[in-house]
Amino acid sequence: MKAADYQDLLSAIENHDNKDYDDPGNNDLLLTILSVADDLDAFGETGISRYLEIYQERGVEKFMVGQAIRENARKRFKNFERLYRKYPELIEKHRKRFLILDTFFKNNYLTTE
Repeated sequence: MKAADYQDLLSAIENHDNKDYDDPGNNDLLLTILSVADDLDAFGETGISRYLEIYQERGVEKFMVGQAIRENARKRFKNFERLYRKYPELIEKHRKRFLILDTFFKNNYLTTE
């Protein structure tokens, strides 16, 4: 098998972390699924740990962490709602996970410098 035989897969993996949600014209199903899976992994208790590790590695100041994470997670959830609006039960399931993360950072990391 040559790389050209699975170029669509490689492209989806390479681009799944591009969170430019302003491009609703992207009809690449594989990329959409992988990107949404990445988004959903950011919620709940797992997401709390994941975000803290990522933002620490990026050197984000502690006083900025809560707001930055909440904003990023909100964008991820809005994208998920837009893409899966035909599945309200699924949206509500993940809304609960989003709110776990959002509430945690609202209550524990919203400080001023």
